[in-house]
Amino acid sequence: MTERAAVSPPALVTASAGTGKTYWIVERVKSLLVDEGASLDQIGVITFTEAAAAELRARIAAALKAIGHPAADEVAGAAITTINGFALGLVKRYALVMGLGAAVETLDEAGAAGLRAQALNHALEDPAHAERVVHLKEALGVRTADEVRQTIFGLLEKSRSLRLDAQGLAHQAHLNAAMLAEAFGPAGDAQALDATLRAAFGELDALLPRTGGLKTDAPVVAGFDEALRALGRGELRKAAALAAKLKKATKRVEPLVAPMRAAAGAWLRAHPLSLAYLQATSEAVYTLAGAAAADYGARKAALGCLDFSDQIARALELLERDAGGVPLAAVVAAEMPYLLVDEFQDTSPLQFRLAESLREHGCQVSYVGDLKQAIYGWRDADSRLMGALLARAHAEARAPHTLDRNWRSRPELVAFCNDLFAPVFARLGLAFEPVTPARDAVAGGDAGPCVELLMQNKAFYPKPEMIVGRLRELVAGGRRIVDRDSGALRAARWGDVAILERRGDQLDEWAAALSAAGIPFDRELGGWSARAEVRGAIAWLRCLANPHDSAALATVLCSEYFGLGAEELGALALAGLFRAPVESLMDDGAWGAIEAAVAEPLARMTLRRFREAWRTASRQVRRPPLTAGVRAALGAIDAELVLASKPDAVQRQANVTKLVELAARIEGMGTRALGMAGLSGATLEDFVAWLAGVPDSDDDVQPLVARRGGEAVQLLTMHRAKGLEFPIVLVPRMPFDVGARPARCEVSWPADADAFLGAGLFGRSRLRFVPPHPEVGDLRVRLGQAEADAGAAVDEACLLYVVFTRARDYLMVGWTPNARVGSAQELLGVDLAAEALAGHAVRVTPCGPPGDGDGAVEAHF
Repeated sequence: MTERAAVSPPALVTASAGTGKTYWIVERVKSLLVDEGASLDQIGVITFTEAAAAELRARIAAALKAIGHPAADEVAGAAITTINGFALGLVKRYALVMGLGAAVETLDEAGAAGLRAQALNHALEDPAHAERVVHLKEALGVRTADEVRQTIFGLLEKSRSLRLDAQGLAHQAHLNAAMLAEAFGPAGDAQALDATLRAAFGELDALLPRTGGLKTDAPVVAGFDEALRALGRGELRKAAALAAKLKKATKRVEPLVAPMRAAAGAWLRAHPLSLAYLQATSEAVYTLAGAAAADYGARKAALGCLDFSDQIARALELLERDAGGVPLAAVVAAEMPYLLVDEFQDTSPLQFRLAESLREHGCQVSYVGDLKQAIYGWRDADSRLMGALLARAHAEARAPHTLDRNWRSRPELVAFCNDLFAPVFARLGLAFEPVTPARDAVAGGDAGPCVELLMQNKAFYPKPEMIVGRLRELVAGGRRIVDRDSGALRAARWGDVAILERRGDQLDEWAAALSAAGIPFDRELGGWSARAEVRGAIAWLRCLANPHDSAALATVLCSEYFGLGAEELGALALAGLFRAPVESLMDDGAWGAIEAAVAEPLARMTLRRFREAWRTASRQVRRPPLTAGVRAALGAIDAELVLASKPDAVQRQANVTKLVELAARIEGMGTRALGMAGLSGATLEDFVAWLAGVPDSDDDVQPLVARRGGEAVQLLTMHRAKGLEFPIVLVPRMPFDVGARPARCEVSWPADADAFLGAGLFGRSRLRFVPPHPEVGDLRVRLGQAEADAGAAVDEACLLYVVFTRARDYLMVGWTPNARVGSAQELLGVDLAAEALAGHAVRVTPCGPPGDGDGAVEAHF
């Protein structure tokens, strides 16, 4: 046996926003080469995205070139990559050791998602699971298998972080049932609970005033009557659940309702059938997920390929193996004795173990990150890893290296963010160490506040069209910012402004408002599949691929290509269009009844246009080649012409044209490549199935059209703004819904730090699924909702910290005088009247409807 190399504790670097994290990494690589005599091939750097890896390569090459180091010409081939690239490199190098064969095939994200979608569809359509699907529709409160699919898919995604196969999911299902039973506690007397519930309903039925009451009580009366009908059908659980959800009644009626509400709550908390219902929901989710996981694994095995999660899991398995008495981790650590892990707060436990296995065999590992910028928990990242390492380091008197000087923002903005977020993170239990500004105030710079609140006078945030005028005033009025390249003051331009929203559809509103005002803008290139014009076009292709797809039919009819409203859709549903779409579209007599159901002449014309387009395109798309069929299908609904009159028309048209380009890619694949993507051939049906996986892939980007670069406002979602900076940042509204949703799945890691950081982590972790449940008594707390809400609040605070710290010179924030409970603005806990941030000058600009007050004022927190 070879003697194990000395193990050093990991080096920890904490880097708040704007403190030069990338610069530190570049300097560390340079120091290893120059001061410690390392060669470039002995250094590995892992970062979060391909874009970040490319930036690091460029900056390291420039730094080495500046000092004349010969390694400058070798940077392009260095191990500076994403975690998936790093893992794949290991797997490919040692493929034969793992019995994978000399050539390792890799599924890209689109192919993997498509293959998973097919496996999940197969599980949902299996007659053996029909009762489970029906149960889940009721339990989740959804109507279609598509909505059930989202829940199962979420559990599958989480299961990958624990390396769970179908057998592992079955074991987790058993543990989850036990968790639910423990949360409920001892079962109550079923007969007594039933009798009490029936008696309470009977008493309220006799006493509840159904006429002449206040309008406020009308929803309570209607809800109770629905629950009473369920009770009459013998559906006690449903009756109790409906009763528990009743809104609070008026002072006159609530005393009558209270005994029934209490009886319903007691039934839901203690009745054996209440627990059994949730356990049946849990069993259905895990069973379907296990069936899909087994099918997905079989499909990958048949193709002889790995997906991205497999790469990391296989790489870790590889490092845990021995080769001739020597752990492969020791071999790799000797070849690469230095490893730097960037964005460590966004690392998953599986990825962490990959780096730790090398450190435990002699590799010097540096983790660089910032707990305040942990915003990717929904991707299985877990910032608690960094928290646990920091706690251990402090306990062992090993202070982390802290980058505490902000090189990005002007001093007033640095001080503002320090004072704003310090109490927020303290309330949430996260450490916050203030940073000091490295930028000096520029002589002759603009006087006055550099933070502006755009205030709507009502209890909601100002709309885009209310803010556009202020933006024009800011830019055209000569607001001066510091030029990043020269360091000198200059007038602001449109390209200095970034507008950050939570969702892509909110950016659509901004695109329309800026277009109407004649202001140039560039939208982020992500979120292609979420664009309205793309959703409508894909639904049209789904209609053609499967004429029985009534959900796709409804989506197309209400899309911008046909524009029917909810009233017309309701009438069409009553007429039977969605029950038998093919018969309705093909039979003239049946179609006459469909048309007659719609009173508006224009709507009837739209229906005729749809029917003609469907009949024409149905014939064309069945004939190969696929690309020509997709092009003809889009032509049948005049997609390009319809979009020509819309705001941001060029981008919208390019988004839809991308469907033709993707079809051409599928058509150009060979048989093996099609199989790798989960497709049996280049048919419309296969193409539509493949498109279902695009939202989780690198293909979910909008095509690059004639973009205006530095002369246009940048429209970005908050998550995509991470790692970027802008002179002027506008956050138009604080996102709502900080709390977690009742139906959720999550990985529960060990609470003990040593176990959490140790090699036995996965065996001591659990995959939890909490079904939707009536929130009565302390059941919500016992099922872990409080912890989930606390985690959601931390995520939201981190996201707000990230977006606020993107600003270099000026920060504009949409504000409402009455923050909604559960909103991110409420989370900040700032009350203007209370002067919570004394001494910070803030401009307050009314942004209400015309005539609703005007004139900005300078205020102080």
